[in-house]
This record gives sequence, structure tokens and C-alpha cells, in this order.
Amino acid sequence: KSEGGEGEEGGTGGEVAVVDESKNPNYRKYANEEPSDPNWPRHKKHIFVLSNAGKPIFSRYGDESKLSGVMGILSAIISFADVENDTIQEIVAGPLKIVFLQKGPIYLVSVSRTQEPSADLVIQLEYVHSQILSLLTSGVNRIFENRADFDLRNLLSGTEKMFDNLLSFMDHDASVFADAIHCLPLDDAVRKSVGKILMDCRTPSVWYGMIVAKHQLVNLIRPRKHPLLPGDLHLILNFINSGASFKTNETWTPICLPRFNDQGFLHSYIKYLADDVCLMLVSTKQESFYELSTCAKKIADGLEVNVCLK
Repeated sequence: KSEGGEGEEGGTGGEVAVVDESKNPNYRKYANEEPSDPNWPRHKKHIFVLSNAGKPIFSRYGDESKLSGVMGILSAIISFADVENDTIQEIVAGPLKIVFLQKGPIYLVSVSRTQEPSADLVIQLEYVHSQILSLLTSGVNRIFENRADFDLRNLLSGTEKMFDNLLSFMDHDASVFADAIHCLPLDDAVRKSVGKILMDCRTPSVWYGMIVAKHQLVNLIRPRKHPLLPGDLHLILNFINSGASFKTNETWTPICLPRFNDQGFLHSYIKYLADDVCLMLVSTKQESFYELSTCAKKIADGLEVNVCLK
């Protein structure tokens, strides 16, 4: 009989493997915090999203299911103002600033000690709401019209990291407040070459097309009368950067661009051409995957021939 017992035969020796959850792409460092934790109130900026029935939808820090008391208080404050035929915008108490944004049946609240202007906090809340629309369209309002107590987390499950990434980006990048987009610094000739390849390979079903590198825009093509506004571009960049699976597979997925049309989905083809170079093609036609896949191959070949991927 061996000293290791039965466990030795399998090579584990009875040891238990430890899984590093931080390497999970959906890992959220503060997801299990709750108001009773001493660290929870120390965060400099909380973001809460709830329905007009007081149902939790999203919290930047903590488990939404354990924040029903906080959400209830916020809902009561908003409702009190509604009873007075008024709309509450902000509360200031010393260094603490609470900013409210009402979007139909969805309430968004920022509780901040960062000394940011109220207008900037409102912009951040607007982007969080736009992120919800990018996943569900404005049809989410009809859901609440039919069922006021609907738990929207059922539809947003698995997207929490996308909201975290968006909020982290807005904490460190002022371009959202300037309604601008960062473009990757490039030689002008290279950027023009990328644009020409996108145009030359474009097919009738391609509505928008863009190359993104190192989380920044390289170049894009669009219909003449349908510009892609910075607000939608930020959502696209965040969408690409939040999808770990995009790096290993061709992806065909719906996306709503709220500033273009918040009532319906476009269909996006996403493929990484190199470790940090991503191609995204957007179509209005749900059945155009194979057409866009062929288009993507031509674009990739063109970029390689012109040494644009280096």
C-alpha cells in the first residue's frame, strides 16, 4: 500500500486545486461587498441603477441582492420629489454629492466624494443608461410598462464587467466629457492606407466598419448621411474591450447604438486580426454574417500586404 493512498494514483496526492478567480474575465473584485462591510462606504464613487419600483439593477460595488435597503431609500427620495411634482437632481452634504438621473422607469444615482462637477457625473450616468440600451434597446421601457416589478438583472446577467469597464474608463479618460474619441497615433499615410482598404473591401451590407488597436480607433467607414457619434463609438470600444471571447473567435452579435437608433439592433461582426488589432463590421441585415466574414478576410489580407498590422 502506498503512503499517498488512493489519491496518489491520480497524481494529485489528495491536494485540492486552488482556482484564481481574479483570472476569470467576469471576475469582479468588489462584487460580494455589502453595506455592513467597513470598506463598502469608503469607495469614493458609488453608482446605483434601480427601477422605479425600487428593484436593484446594478451597483458598481457590492452584491445588488444585498443592497435592497439602499435601493429602497434612493427610490423613496426620488418618489418624494415626484409627489411634489418636482424632479430631484442632486443632494450635497459636505464632501458628499448625490446626483440623480431619471430615464423613464430606470433611475440612476451617483454617490460621490470625488469633487467632480455635477454635470460630469450626469454624463457618466447617461453613459451607463446608454450601455443598458446598447444591450436591450429602448424596448426595456415596455418591459416595465407591462411588469413594474420586473427584475432586469435577469436580462443583464453576465454583463456586469462591461459596466465596470465603462465606469473605470470614465474615471481616467476625459474624452467622454468632451464628446470626443481617442485615435491611435499613427503616420498619416498608414491611417489613409487602412481607410482605403476598408473602403475597397466594403460590401453592400457593411453599414459601418472600423479598425481598433490598443483600445483606440485607427480608422472607420460609414454612410455619408449617418455619422457614428462619439457616444456610440465609446460604447462600441467598451463592448469590444469587454469581450474576452472576441480574441479567439469570429463573433456575430447584435448591438444597439442608442444615438443612432435606440429602438432596434444592428448586427456586428467582430474579429481580432492580431493580438491588439480588432476589426468590427456593422450591418443592418441579420443574415449577412457570411458576407461580412468574407469581407473581413479581404481586409485582413489587404492589411498584411500593406504591412499595416505591424
